[in-house]
Amino acid sequence: VWTQSMKAFTNNRTEAEMVGHMLNHGTACAVIAKALTDRINRSMAEDVFLAALLHDMGRLVITCQLGKQYKDDVLSFAEQSNRDTTSVEEEVLGFNHCMLGAYLMQSWHLPALFNEIAQEHHNHTITPETNIPLAAVMLADAWATDLGYNIALNAYRQKRDELVDFFKINDVTRFKEDCN
Repeated sequence: VWTQSMKAFTNNRTEAEMVGHMLNHGTACAVIAKALTDRINRSMAEDVFLAALLHDMGRLVITCQLGKQYKDDVLSFAEQSNRDTTSVEEEVLGFNHCMLGAYLMQSWHLPALFNEIAQEHHNHTITPETNIPLAAVMLADAWATDLGYNIALNAYRQKRDELVDFFKINDVTRFKEDCN
């Protein structure tokens, strides 16, 4: 129902495909983040799954509102200039999808964890030891994109090898395949 509702906000096939990619990205992130969290603290895994599912809600709303314009003015520009999407969003829109996502989580009265993950999932200064759920979503976000689940596949992303080490993933390829 949710997927069909989100696609109803699109104006054409291109926008519907963008929304479909975003929904698939959220699902892939949720599965990966849950598997990562299960390795460290199973009691957090379900909450992390839901927070990961919704972490890019701000981008989904922007995509539904701006459609192809968002793809052309933000995503394509980020890819061509080898910049991260959040900085390009701020430059073009005056805000980024993390800010909007956090606002939405707060306005929907979701737990603080959801707000924090939406707001901080591109913040590369966090350490996994201080925030396991956020670290799991950050790594899941990168890996879901590696697996082809995103609309910004070629935009710049900072590598976070310390997250792989923290979650004790010896065989990244195998882990990704198991989640896929």
